[in-house]
Amino acid sequence: MRHALCALLLAAGCAPATGPFTFVPARADTRALADKYPHAVAVLLDRDDRVTLDFRPGNTSMIMRHDRIAILSEGGDHYAEVSVPVGTSTLQFLNAHTIDPDGHVEEVTPEEVHTATARIGGRIDGTDVSMKVFRVPHARVGSVIDYSYGLESRGPSFYLRGAISDTIPTEHYHLEAEVSGTVNVGVRVYNAT
Repeated sequence: MRHALCALLLAAGCAPATGPFTFVPARADTRALADKYPHAVAVLLDRDDRVTLDFRPGNTSMIMRHDRIAILSEGGDHYAEVSVPVGTSTLQFLNAHTIDPDGHVEEVTPEEVHTATARIGGRIDGTDVSMKVFRVPHARVGSVIDYSYGLESRGPSFYLRGAISDTIPTEHYHLEAEVSGTVNVGVRVYNAT
């Protein structure tokens, strides 16, 4: 059974958030997860999204994400190929690691992070977006992929939209949104099973 969950946050502008996420090496019991999700190649263990919105003059937006993905079977290493949609934002931080089944941590170096362009939307109404792309090293069955990033943008943001879940099961999702200034905020959460 596939679960889809999507949140829509409507807003008019944004501001910088506090600092990046704290990295704590942690292994996952991938055998127990494989028993729980027998058809999944990977599991999104944790997704932590933080958004800070400031609607006062000189506004900026700060969007931060932290993902931890356990690789359960062959094909799950596809999630080791990560794309961060930067667009016109400024990348404030990017941290990425692989935690192997024995607990050894291997970091992605700055030399392993490249810039690419991807098409978002349709061929006619879409736009080309700048991306930071990398592959976390030595990802294999039993490994945990752990990465986080922060993006800062200048100017108004009229809405933020994103899917909480993926094509793999999601164990835990956390969204934190901080709003400053005068604004009407609407949040819609959809859950389809």
